[in-house]
Amino acid sequence: MAVVETPTYFDALQVLRHAGARLVGCRVTADGWDVDQLRDAFATARGHLAYLVPDFHNPTGALMPPCTRRTVADLAAQHQVTLVVDETMRDLDLRDHPHAMPRIPGALLIGSTSKSIWGGLRIGWIRARASLVRALQSHPLAGPLSAPPVQQLVAVELLDDLEPVLGRRRHELRQQRDHLGHLLAEDGRWRFALPPGGLALWLRLTTTRADTVVERAGKNGLALAAGPRFAVDATLTRYLRVPFTPPRHVLEQIADVLDDAC
Repeated sequence: MAVVETPTYFDALQVLRHAGARLVGCRVTADGWDVDQLRDAFATARGHLAYLVPDFHNPTGALMPPCTRRTVADLAAQHQVTLVVDETMRDLDLRDHPHAMPRIPGALLIGSTSKSIWGGLRIGWIRARASLVRALQSHPLAGPLSAPPVQQLVAVELLDDLEPVLGRRRHELRQQRDHLGHLLAEDGRWRFALPPGGLALWLRLTTTRADTVVERAGKNGLALAAGPRFAVDATLTRYLRVPFTPPRHVLEQIADVLDDAC
């Protein structure tokens, strides 16, 4: 059994399902987390697992406030739930004055360079208590899943002085987010809020199902992901993730394709 947000990172859903976990969903919107659902879900999953993305949540971009983080930590301790926190988006703070939020105590932390530095540098890590790290080191998959040594050395060099790289990355993403937001603003066919961080806009469509838009956009060379792909169940049929990672001229093409597809 595993507590997950809905929506959430679709590859995480796939991994948990493949492992045979029964998923217990907690609703997340651009406005934040449903704390009552979190309480119910942690109680249901007592003694099992929770996977959360509190920092610029994928795909909504929401940022979990400190009070909710404290609640999550208390719930995990109370119900003996192993808490896995995905921090891959943590550095992508696009607010005018970025500042790190407090981490959730007692959580196993997953990080990566692929979001904060470059998608081609696929170096990940786990931070946890020493006994768990030792157990993971001896796992048969530890070797095959490791990145080539050259990539690891590049990551170590960049992480030693991350701020210059991260500053440029944030600046570019902030401009691209604002540009796509401007292109899609004031259109009654969808609604969205500019996220404080992350990599995408989370659109709520008002006139068309997301799978229909995905199909139409695909015929024009634009690959998008519909809401149900991020959902625990078959819901979120009116939601669409639209990345703002491409350069400005490509974002303008994306807006044109969306205009035709909706």
